[in-house]
Amino acid sequence: MREAHRLAWPEFARRARAEGAVLLDARTPAAFARGHIKGAINLPFTDFTAESLRAALGPDGDRPVYIYCNNNFRDHRAPVPLKSAPLALNIPTFVNLHGYGYRNVWELADVIGTADAGVEWQTAPEA
Repeated sequence: MREAHRLAWPEFARRARAEGAVLLDARTPAAFARGHIKGAINLPFTDFTAESLRAALGPDGDRPVYIYCNNNFRDHRAPVPLKSAPLALNIPTFVNLHGYGYRNVWELADVIGTADAGVEWQTAPEA
């Protein structure tokens, strides 16, 4: 089922920007603050509960949710150091979202760079 829900970057980006879609970054708040795809919301994987997911994603299990993780970026620098693909956060995120009743989950299948064309990478303003 997961393999059928993996999308190449152009399609992933297009769909994630559609009205009603949620772009979810399940990394730590610190990693998210250092950089994320523009428009993403942050809910760390370790904080997944029925209540926290409902607050972040809403109660509609059919709402499209788009996920990505470190393994989707080739930059290999903070905040997206490379991880082993079989151990990447996308897999447990996908499985857990389904377990909590979110069935319309889509995963970024490509490996991209934070500076690639079409990737709107957002970082926290310098202090």
